[in-house]
Amino acid sequence: MKYSEIGDALKEQIIENTYPESIIDSKAKEDAFVHNVIYYKMFYIFMIGNLFGCYMEQIQYYIQRGIWESRAGVIWGPFCEIYGIGAVLIFLLYRKMTESSTVTIFAVSAVCGSTFEYLARLFQEIVFHSITWDYSNQPFNLGGRTSLKYAIYWGLLGLIFIRGIFPILIRRLENIRGRAAFVFTWIIILFMSVNLLCSAAAVNRWNERIQNQPADSSVEEYLDHHYDNDTMKQIFPHLKFMDTTA
Repeated sequence: MKYSEIGDALKEQIIENTYPESIIDSKAKEDAFVHNVIYYKMFYIFMIGNLFGCYMEQIQYYIQRGIWESRAGVIWGPFCEIYGIGAVLIFLLYRKMTESSTVTIFAVSAVCGSTFEYLARLFQEIVFHSITWDYSNQPFNLGGRTSLKYAIYWGLLGLIFIRGIFPILIRRLENIRGRAAFVFTWIIILFMSVNLLCSAAAVNRWNERIQNQPADSSVEEYLDHHYDNDTMKQIFPHLKFMDTTA
């Protein structure tokens, strides 16, 4: 080892021993996480977005209509994966826009969020032959899949997360480490993976029942028994299939 390398190592050790962790620049910690993304921490951002979006919509609907109604996107738990994916997308914007102006963050979040919303509903139409939201009655909408109103909402969410939530959240996520946290994280990942797959199967079977297709396997019989039409309508009250009026 060269003398210069030994000197650098000693200097780093002295700094670590001299300055307690509490006064180390928190911005440096934040940057270290942001620029060296660990994917299981992004999964936690996805999960937080799931919960945040689901309860946000439920509270909004309760204020407007006085009804506490499910806004879940899966059959198990108060999770709305659209908002979870949206939170991850906003996080990716955050990595590039920490020094951007408020106007720029709002505009980019609005465009990216509404584009994602448009593509998400298009995906639902093509894969599941169904729709969960329809903005056709709103001004400045694009095929009913997104609208100016919700572009503004996405812009505001981007501002809230980038300016307020992520700087705090990232520092908290830095404390998630160790074997126990790793195992716990993978349990949640497996749970959500199964949740999404079973939810897709339940929605597909719901559509088949509406079209009077009988169950032809034990799995479909299980879905018919535990997730009948009334149960599915309670979980997904705004989901409508494109090939039926039911």
